[in-house]
Amino acid sequence: MPDPKRDARGTAGAVLGMLVTVAACVAVVGFVAWLLLVDRTASEVENALDDLQADQGLVLVYEVTGDAAATVRYSTSAGVEEEVAALPWTKEFTVMGAFRGGTLDVTAGPDGGTVTCRVTVDGVEKRTATASGPNAVAACSDFDAETSP
Repeated sequence: MPDPKRDARGTAGAVLGMLVTVAACVAVVGFVAWLLLVDRTASEVENALDDLQADQGLVLVYEVTGDAAATVRYSTSAGVEEEVAALPWTKEFTVMGAFRGGTLDVTAGPDGGTVTCRVTVDGVEKRTATASGPNAVAACSDFDAETSP
């Protein structure tokens, strides 16, 4: 004949085992949900900081130096500008929002010489180039204002 105490302990053990299993499953699901929430929140904070930086603007500086007569061509948010310049030559802009990069080219005159262009964004050099000779071109283009040089 079966022992009623032993059957009660077996049933209680089975119920306890099921409760522990359910609790473990709930804990795992809760932990995964918490991780997803923390990851999403961290991404939202990072995006908000990026937006704040973009709203504050970046200081873009175009510089040209050298010993030659030069023609300087550069891009701005308004388009492309070109001017014959006495060296050294500098232009500074504050750029806002989705600005990613630009162009600065300098062409030495027909008598030759050396020309150098340099682009900085918030004081960090993004591009520099030097060229020598008649009609030589130094090109500081294809830089990204948001990344390292």
